[in-house]
Amino acid sequence: WRSSCNKMRDPISQSHALGLIVNNLTQPLRSLISNAPIKSFIDLTERAECIEAGIENGAFDAVIPVKVREDTKKNSKSQNAPANIVANAAAFKKKSLNISRIKG
Repeated sequence: WRSSCNKMRDPISQSHALGLIVNNLTQPLRSLISNAPIKSFIDLTERAECIEAGIENGAFDAVIPVKVREDTKKNSKSQNAPANIVANAAAFKKKSLNISRIKG
């Protein structure tokens, strides 16, 4: 049992655990989370909930590209649309909705 005890390590600190979590995120999410000071897991979960709500509302369409999947039976590849195309598409969609409301 002594050799097993010698192999045990002290638990990592909360700040180190938060650093590991944030560093393993994809780049768009990492940049969104690193904008706010996060000192605890509660701060991290609150920030993640705000980002999730923003993604559902379309607030981050310009930051997080939407994955576009094409039919693989036609020998085409799945790909990610670039962020600037997604942002332009969202702006065009909003603009066309406003124009249709003005005309109708």
